[in-house]
Amino acid sequence: MTAQLWPTGLVLRHLLPPPPDDDSVAMADWISPTSSPVADKSSRQWCLVLRLLQPHCSVLMDLEIEDVRTLILSDQPPVLQQTQFSRLQRLKFFPDEMNAVTQEQLFRMLCNIDKLTEACLGWCQLTDASLEALVASGTFAHLREFELNEVEYISGVGLRSLVAADSDLAALTIFGCDFVTRADIEQLREQVAQQNLDLVIRYFEL
Repeated sequence: MTAQLWPTGLVLRHLLPPPPDDDSVAMADWISPTSSPVADKSSRQWCLVLRLLQPHCSVLMDLEIEDVRTLILSDQPPVLQQTQFSRLQRLKFFPDEMNAVTQEQLFRMLCNIDKLTEACLGWCQLTDASLEALVASGTFAHLREFELNEVEYISGVGLRSLVAADSDLAALTIFGCDFVTRADIEQLREQVAQQNLDLVIRYFEL
């Protein structure tokens, strides 16, 4: 597989582990570059291994990861190393609820994406500290639409740092984040008014 053959958009979802004694599953069996940006095959698909995707990350503009149960292997070093998503503009990262991705791995995956305009993060260990670090790194400088969906470690503290940063953010959606309260949202809206920002904030509780 070469970077020239890799699609600029890739969707990976519902990937399940193969039989533990099946060492014959080749990359082509479970991740296939196609003219339509979808790779969603059989139950033999096992996990998204970004270590294998890294040579192709530089051409991706859209990446969607949903319902992926296992993102790292227990007997392998972490696979979510720093990646070079130099062209990525749209990201949906919504793994399985019981995923094993740590905040450090998530940060390493995101910190080099500097052209991101749309992002949806769900069921992940994004914290106030990691969000503030991503903002400071410039990762979200061009972000226009941002959705946080059932991210349990985020609070109004991290969101205020996001809103305070110089960026293109126009829409912020918060859904089912336990530590974000209505009072936090009111403070954010006051902050938007004080900074004279063109930013719409949507808030939904579970």
